Amino acid sequence: QSPLGQKNCSKDSPGLTISEGVKILDVRSNNSPAIFIGLYSAKAVVTMTGGEISECYNGNGGPNYAGTIYVGNGTFNLSGGTIHGNYANSSDYGGINVYNGALLLSGTPIVQNNYKSNGKNVTSNHEPRNLKVSGSGSIHLAGNLEEGADVSCSQNIGEGNQFGVADA
Repeated sequence: QSPLGQKNCSKDSPGLTISEGVKILDVRSNNSPAIFIGLYSAKAVVTMTGGEISECYNGNGGPNYAGTIYVGNGTFNLSGGTIHGNYANSSDYGGINVYNGALLLSGTPIVQNNYKSNGKNVTSNHEPRNLKVSGSGSIHLAGNLEEGADVSCSQNIGEGNQFGVADA
């Protein structure tokens, strides 16, 4: 369970929205899996139109599970807001890990300065970890990326994965 609690999706409550003014800051977890927002069901939807997720630290993550946002299934709509300065002490990710789900990009999202590290000290032993796509995960350009958008993929896209699928 996330340190922020658990929100289960249903037909009456299909997902979670993070909008302007929402801040998820300085959250710590030493649990495994260490995920702050996890999408596991094909019906799960998280939408981020604004807000900030930063300075969160996963202290004891495991392979494929550590990260600020884990899209194991479902859809993460990212059209705004900032995901930055997050750290994962694991073999995986401090930012967004799209495993079998979909990331839909548009607008002005910023995903930068997220790291895999050996602790909060990112001045040594750290690697950039902003966005990972593996499994059958995909990234879709669901609309125009506007001036100010800044999203980087800090590892190679896995064989057979799709990056930048243009939706009609």
